[in-house]
Amino acid sequence: MRQNWATGAVVGLAIALAAAEDASSAEGRWGTLTSSPSMPFDPKTKQPCALWYNNDGDESCADVVSETWTDMVDFLRWNPSIDGVCENFKKGQSYCLDARAAEVGTSSSERPTSTTTKPATTTQPDNGIMTPSPTQPGMVANCGKFTLVRRYDKCEYIAQNFGISLQDFLAWNPKVGKDCAGLETEKYACVSVSSHVTSTATSSTTTASTTEPATTTTAGNGIETPQPTQPGMVTDCNKFYRVSKGDTCDKITSSSRISPSDFARWNPNVGDKCTGLWADTYACVGVVGGPPPIPSSTTTTTTTAAPTWTMPSNGIATPQPTQPGMVGNCVKFHYISKGNTCDQITSYQQISQRDFARWNPNIGESCTGMWADAYACVGIAAFSLKTKYHGGCTGDVYNNVVVKPGEGYCMNTDCQVGSLDIDADGLCPDGEVQLSYWEQPGCVGQWYGYGYADKGACRGLWTNGDKFKAIHLRCARKEDDCVSKGSCTCDFEPQNKVC
Repeated sequence: MRQNWATGAVVGLAIALAAAEDASSAEGRWGTLTSSPSMPFDPKTKQPCALWYNNDGDESCADVVSETWTDMVDFLRWNPSIDGVCENFKKGQSYCLDARAAEVGTSSSERPTSTTTKPATTTQPDNGIMTPSPTQPGMVANCGKFTLVRRYDKCEYIAQNFGISLQDFLAWNPKVGKDCAGLETEKYACVSVSSHVTSTATSSTTTASTTEPATTTTAGNGIETPQPTQPGMVTDCNKFYRVSKGDTCDKITSSSRISPSDFARWNPNVGDKCTGLWADTYACVGVVGGPPPIPSSTTTTTTTAAPTWTMPSNGIATPQPTQPGMVGNCVKFHYISKGNTCDQITSYQQISQRDFARWNPNIGESCTGMWADAYACVGIAAFSLKTKYHGGCTGDVYNNVVVKPGEGYCMNTDCQVGSLDIDADGLCPDGEVQLSYWEQPGCVGQWYGYGYADKGACRGLWTNGDKFKAIHLRCARKEDDCVSKGSCTCDFEPQNKVC
């Protein structure tokens, strides 16, 4: 693997946008990350895309996704030409790594509504539904929507693509089995049953079903009420919202300036997780004597370019431009498009408004200072550090390391690291920066045990870095490790140095 991807300047998010480059200089460049594609790309790629990888063939699909901290499900959705196992990741093509801006305010993912392959034959069972053939053995009789299973398809990918839970998919295709071992290729699987509401896994971004409910209710309080309404809607509603296909609860509450809890209370069948939202019906967004509209948190972005921008100096590659005043230890970024709101962004990223304001202080908790066409911080590091050649944190910096919350990182020392200069900022509590020493690069071979360090401290390495070639770093409590619990033992210290 090349130096700039893993063993060299290790960064939390390997982004180097073309905004920081001359656009013409990116033409024809290979293995780069740019804000516009430098190579041919599939026309079905999600647009607009804020970040592209120009594939020189040096990295595997999985490595690119992992090392840029892109979610594989998102990557496959944004690049529909890629199959579920990345086997057709083609050299000489550009691929999208960030199309989140195109999806804010709608579902967290766009789901295909039908298979693109026309079935060879269809049958019409007793339920009147035209059913393609052949189907998965044991498939339920009331299936209303089908997909042809291709080679390399997996149960979880199919469920994610069609916005259903894995549990539902297995229930509708019971012979597949919990381990998905019974999934048969070139046969149709059921991805929705009659009267089932399709929803995504993320509650706040669940989209409305396109099927109308069988019955509707009419308010008897004298208020003129449009029809049909959401089943179970309260009878004292005096303000209504027509739900269209693709609408989400977040979108409705944001545009109507009401809280999600009020919306769920006034439309109880929709539910707190937005799983019962019907399209082509009216939902209640206001009641007689109800609360006033929510003001500031739904403030939208200005379209004026920000006057100045900051660039963190901690070794984290950061897309440009950023929100003014953004924190320096950010590891996850979100591109702000015109019209985006803080509510949309925090809901999409599943972070609190308080954290969002703390990481982007110029935006503020009232969301009055958010700039369009700039990146905001939506996640900071567990901890970050610089590796130094000598003990006592002196000598040259060998590399910069950023460890994301909930993740670990294997760092090859290459006999060039004697101490760690750990930054004070980060989500990891003091004393919980865990160091795990390994004999060989890649964190394999003999294992020599754990060490722990505080943030904001200089941590000298075991044997001054002379008897090991890799360290695994993560945030963890000492009392939870296997040595402290007595469930494992480390190998003996080697007699000879390896460096």
